[in-house]
Amino acid sequence: MTTIGCELREDLKCICQNQEINLYAAYRSNSEEWILRMVQAGIGVALMSEYTLPKDATDVRFRYLVDPEISRQVYVIYTHQTSAKPELPALIDDLSKA
Repeated sequence: MTTIGCELREDLKCICQNQEINLYAAYRSNSEEWILRMVQAGIGVALMSEYTLPKDATDVRFRYLVDPEISRQVYVIYTHQTSAKPELPALIDDLSKA
């Protein structure tokens, strides 16, 4: 049983088809917490972004997808009022390093 919780679901599906992997999602959800609970209960596996996995989720194991590598673009969008906040440059700098 496979669960997929990701906006890149169609990309992952195409990649798997190209590599002749039959990926069947018995359940789908936009809730990463729900998907993680299914994995922890032992009733599924998930393809999830590394950053959606809680740091305290020590009871699950994971592997990185490396061939092909999956990536996405993340944008910082803010208003003129927000740009006056001192923590914004540090946040943008941290995101740029990821």
